[in-house]
Amino acid sequence: MFKLSANPWLTGTRPTTTPESDAATVVSTSKTIAQLHNVTKIYTNGCCSLRSVNLRIHAGDFLFITGDSGAGKSTLLKLLYGAEQPSEGQVEMEGNLLRNLRGRALAHLRRRIGVVFQDYQLILSKTVEENVAVVLHAQGFARSEIRRRVGPALRMVGLAAKAQCFPEQLSGGEQQRVSIARAIVHTPPLLLADEPTGNLDTHNAWTVLQILKRLHTIGVTVVVTCHNEQLVQAFAQRIIRLEAGNLRELPLST
Repeated sequence: MFKLSANPWLTGTRPTTTPESDAATVVSTSKTIAQLHNVTKIYTNGCCSLRSVNLRIHAGDFLFITGDSGAGKSTLLKLLYGAEQPSEGQVEMEGNLLRNLRGRALAHLRRRIGVVFQDYQLILSKTVEENVAVVLHAQGFARSEIRRRVGPALRMVGLAAKAQCFPEQLSGGEQQRVSIARAIVHTPPLLLADEPTGNLDTHNAWTVLQILKRLHTIGVTVVVTCHNEQLVQAFAQRIIRLEAGNLRELPLST
């Protein structure tokens, strides 16, 4: 599905690793990385979040998903990384139907996805460096490889000087940048960012989107939900809009 090449932000000799923890940026040799086929999502309270949605995400895309609060943006991302299952239809990731994946197979797929949350989800008792390393510890990386990866990830988001700080010592924009570093430190080919600018002022929101754009230029497929359409239009990327659970692709901004 994917061809692996040397990661532009990791330096030094490439380690010997298993396919599940390969330190590499992914360059796609296929046209599609994810698809939603006639997906409807109805929650147990009867709320219909998505209605017969069809969406194809191409490897190498930078895709914005916009829409009002409650339109189904977060639900769509949760379906992509298997946190939710569709009520009807199919979600396909790298040729795998997510509803067929369980246990280790689902965990392995999730290792190829980085997720950024609107509320940061940092561990307050851990330093910036430790927060970024959490995902690597969970995936069983060796200590030497963790040290090799964390520094470059923090430099990518401009926070190398804050490695020993705690989250409460950072601004909201800095905390969101830590969450981005944590999401990319294992170099996933797909990055999902759920309203990463939602709690930020205009300056910090723009900084976060510029970081995501930089990641895109080195080969990461990026999917971002954002309710600020003015900000989205300024980026001249592919945009889809969700309205009451229905999807509509907007003309490319220029």
